[in-house]
Amino acid sequence: MSLSKRLSEIYALVDKNSNLADIGADHGQLVIELAKNKRCQRIFCNDNKSGPFKILKSAIEKFHFDNVDVSLSDGLNELPSYVDSIVIAGLGGDLMIQILQQGKEKLSNIETLILAPNTKEKEVRISVCNMGYQIIEEKIVFEKKHYYEILKFSKGHKDYDELDYEFGPILRKEKNQTFQDKYSELEKKLTMIFLNAPESKKRDILKKIERIRSL
Repeated sequence: MSLSKRLSEIYALVDKNSNLADIGADHGQLVIELAKNKRCQRIFCNDNKSGPFKILKSAIEKFHFDNVDVSLSDGLNELPSYVDSIVIAGLGGDLMIQILQQGKEKLSNIETLILAPNTKEKEVRISVCNMGYQIIEEKIVFEKKHYYEILKFSKGHKDYDELDYEFGPILRKEKNQTFQDKYSELEKKLTMIFLNAPESKKRDILKKIERIRSL
């Protein structure tokens, strides 16, 4: 099984010998690759809908792993105590934040979070840092006409400014080609929106354009 670009980057961010939970594991592609390559000691994965759960459970059972637990459960509700790392990918930022906040009491044993939100990366950074984590790695990939940012957090504290939260402290420092492409495209879109926007909206749009140009 070959992983997508996004899942490959997530795979690479998983610490070896960690005890991982993949929340909302879809069809289990990431879990299967991690288990096959013995990257994790134990893995928990779940889905909260019976249809996707059955597909996930069937996919995992084909390999007869003895260290993978599959659960029909919502968010972090059934998170085992052995888990020290969590992956959540493929969800909107708002839902990702909601899952973490609702399961906040379960995060006391969680040293590492690897999050790949489809939207609202800034809000995810702010929320997770406010929960007592710091950003230690960031990746960006372009896949299926969408730019995905992948954020890795560990327990700890670091001060960030507004640009760090919006663009990523590591991504905006590295400024790789994919990052440059994303914000070059966004600048062009915002410029077109600005030209046709009502006067009441132009100031906010111009501020966004100026922040991008400051990178």
